[in-house]
Amino acid sequence: MRCSLLLITLAACRTAGSNETTAGTATGVGTTGGGSGGTGTVTQPTTSWKTGTTTTTEPVIDDDGDGHSPPEDCDDDDPEIHPAAPELCDDIDNNCDDLIDEDDPALSDAKTWYEDRDGDGYGDPATAESGCEVPADRIEQGGDCVDYLADWNAECPWTEVVVGSLHSCGIRLDGAVECWGVSDGSSSDEGQISGVPAGTYQKLTSGYEHICALGTDGELACWGNDEFGQSSPPSGSYIDVGAGMYHSCAVAEDGSVACWGTPSEGFDAGQASGAPSSGSYTAVNASWYHSCAIDTAGALACWGMEDVNTTGSYGQVSDAPTSGVFVQVDSAYHHACALDEDGAVVCWGRDDDGQAAAPEEAFEQVATGTYVSCGLDDIGIVTCWGRDKSGETLPPDGEFVQFDVGHDHGCAVRSDGYAVCWGGDEFGKTTVPGQQPPE
Repeated sequence: MRCSLLLITLAACRTAGSNETTAGTATGVGTTGGGSGGTGTVTQPTTSWKTGTTTTTEPVIDDDGDGHSPPEDCDDDDPEIHPAAPELCDDIDNNCDDLIDEDDPALSDAKTWYEDRDGDGYGDPATAESGCEVPADRIEQGGDCVDYLADWNAECPWTEVVVGSLHSCGIRLDGAVECWGVSDGSSSDEGQISGVPAGTYQKLTSGYEHICALGTDGELACWGNDEFGQSSPPSGSYIDVGAGMYHSCAVAEDGSVACWGTPSEGFDAGQASGAPSSGSYTAVNASWYHSCAIDTAGALACWGMEDVNTTGSYGQVSDAPTSGVFVQVDSAYHHACALDEDGAVVCWGRDDDGQAAAPEEAFEQVATGTYVSCGLDDIGIVTCWGRDKSGETLPPDGEFVQFDVGHDHGCAVRSDGYAVCWGGDEFGKTTVPGQQPPE
């Protein structure tokens, strides 16, 4: 009996609720005044029989089925157009943000083009632009390291080369360092090749079995033989660096000279510990057992061991010039050479192979090897003097902008960016990697 009364009461409530409102959501077909009917969407309020409140449920309109409704969906007839769609190069506002093609930062299929000044098919990355249509005078292939030399594109030309005993190294235009030569895991392999660091560098120097580089940020990196700490540079910011046999030296930003590498007994001749403790310097060079530097006035200072022969000292320290204004100094096994402000080369020390007998002509650069010296003149010719064991005094013809010479080989950078080497090719130390000069 109680259940029957409850059912009657619920039915009455429902009937009463349905009579309160009639406007609602309904879809149907009808006729008005004899005309044809159409389809439509009607919003119908509903009344809760529990609370007596009336709510209206808005319909979801998505005619194109893309999961978005107007007004956010600016074209509800095209499922490819909605707020989450990618903006494309098609003259349409694909993502409904009132921006079209290049005007929309969200453009997803833009093309990138570059200027190709040297016509080698590779564009200058610094000229990159993006948009929908590539201009007729631009190309889509970038990656040109230098856009004024048609011979060079994805590979960068060389800017500097240095040589050691069984290796050679170079810096490319982008600041990357590469080395070649001994890398066979033998006792001569001290990581000169495998230890090349990443980063960008502005200057290289090579010792007998180790190399140091000056980064574009002024910091130092050394690798190779580190038996005496010669490849463990101090932290700080520097302007020049030199690598020798068992030690290395550098000039700090404040002009002070710092040397490192502590040879064992019999090798310590003050080549590191004897560095000047005062004064301001601009350049430094480290050799086997001695070092030299140039101060801000252009004066030379050398320190370390006076190597001796049967008749006495070779004088590579004591015979250094005491007058003149010098712009470069380079030291080797038992001799050294310096370039003065007028282009004259002055050499001193051991000269039994003529390595200290510099010709009387003007040069722009000078370099010394174990028993050889070379100079680069103002028209790009490299001239060498001294011992010629493996062809180290016979550089190739060409116009060069920088060079170095070592124990029995040398390398140089041509004016077109190619690097070439000559002399002994043990372990491939004269075989330059990468792009080769055209025939």
